[in-house]
Amino acid sequence: LQSLDSLSGTVLKIDSSYKLLKARVNEGNQKTEPLFGSLLTVMNEHNLILASRFCYRKEASVELTSLLVELRKRFETLGSPQVKVVYVDNCCTFRAAILSVFPEAKVKLDPMHW
Repeated sequence: LQSLDSLSGTVLKIDSSYKLLKARVNEGNQKTEPLFGSLLTVMNEHNLILASRFCYRKEASVELTSLLVELRKRFETLGSPQVKVVYVDNCCTFRAAILSVFPEAKVKLDPMHW
């Protein structure tokens, strides 16, 4: 079993999840505002989770950039090949953030979100 710090990938899949964070229930069974706007998850071509992060805003470009910078540093430390393709569920929103960290990668819309 590999540790998360030793994983890399040349094909990345980034997903933003919102539904799971829509509402939370406190001890009195009353709905309250969610703590976070979204959950970002990055997986590789083997469907292994490379990283995930709770984000305060739904459109979390700043959090995504920070997460990708950390991944790039990890990949460089591991001597991994360059990222070739990044599939994302909202490519129009996240393209600039992805290309700022992985300028060599092609950014494509995840086929599940056509």
